[in-house]
Amino acid sequence: MVRVIQSRDLDPIPFGGWETNVATAFDDVFVTGNWFGAYSRDGGSSWVNVNPQGLQPEIPEISGKRTYCDQRVLYIPQINRFAWVILAMPDDGPITLAISEPARLRDSNGLSWVRYKIWPTTVRQEGQAFDFPDISFGDSYLYLTSNIGPRGMIARLPLGELAQATTVNMQYYIVPQSWICPVQSTGAKGFFGAHTDVSTMRVWSWAEPVSAHIMSAEFKIATIRTEDWVVDLPTEQWFVSAQDVDNEIIGAARLRNELWFAWHEARRVAGHPEARVYPFPHINTAIVDATSLKLLRQERIWSNKAAYGWPVLTANNRDVAMLCVYGGGETNGGAELVVGFLTSPRQLQLATSGNLGASGWHYMGVRPAYFSTTAFAAMGYNRRLVPVPENISRPRYVVFERG
Repeated sequence: MVRVIQSRDLDPIPFGGWETNVATAFDDVFVTGNWFGAYSRDGGSSWVNVNPQGLQPEIPEISGKRTYCDQRVLYIPQINRFAWVILAMPDDGPITLAISEPARLRDSNGLSWVRYKIWPTTVRQEGQAFDFPDISFGDSYLYLTSNIGPRGMIARLPLGELAQATTVNMQYYIVPQSWICPVQSTGAKGFFGAHTDVSTMRVWSWAEPVSAHIMSAEFKIATIRTEDWVVDLPTEQWFVSAQDVDNEIIGAARLRNELWFAWHEARRVAGHPEARVYPFPHINTAIVDATSLKLLRQERIWSNKAAYGWPVLTANNRDVAMLCVYGGGETNGGAELVVGFLTSPRQLQLATSGNLGASGWHYMGVRPAYFSTTAFAAMGYNRRLVPVPENISRPRYVVFERG
């Protein structure tokens, strides 16, 4: 079974936003959303607002640039640091990488960070824009991915230099694919994955010696279902075009020698009426051998009662953990947050219950709850439907483990 240790909104502070993320170190918890940051020193019982605009003080002086969306955060235990990625817009705005240690956050109520700026010009992409950044870490590096115009960036920064708050020697590649997802819990190599078309996937491997070059392999996967998305909820429709539904990989984690990648799919394969039709949109995965970079198998998470979507993954030394959303259909319910484990025995559990609106939109967040050996922390969001439907996305902090 899955035991939900806590599941609570970030009330009473009126945070609003989606694309949420979380990082924990004992009782220190830092969470982010599109336009907010929040810090807790008591394990999530209370929160203070941390305005990401305050970490980009030069941006208002540069012709309308502002803190935008797609923030990511994690805790790196081997250097005892939090890492926070903040995106700025419009087109040629920087990614801010902010680094801080738990004691420094406690002393400053979450406000004191060392900041690094990565501009499109830093990676020789003048006139292009960053979008959808994500981060992970290995034994010796912090890994950063992002769209940059129509292409993708894979970068790494030495953890030792980040811990010392000194000049950081970043290495990077610009590759043809966008929407590159970094693998969490990656170990002595960085791993990354992306779909190159609806039937093909590419995985990159980057060994951690400073002189190592990136390698990649491409392989076929079951054709992704891209047609018939819409799901009815009590007050709206879900998986609609306004939500920018797509099939990109949004969750990835390593467990021993297996790389797990996850995305969501619609009901039907375009142009192939003979192919199996699933009753609802659902989650698909690809499990890849970390040595050979060959596909081992694919596993779907689906139901004949309701839809699954927006999966994000992480891992400890035992399990691949997932946060996703579930709802609509025969349940006559809204969109609930689900947490659980993909590794055997697969177990999933609702982390919210009843009268909630849509969740999802690009990505959410799940991380190991350091320094527990069994627990995970997740950050999603919902909209309340009672007593009246509301138009605010409420971030939800969840801690869970195997029961």
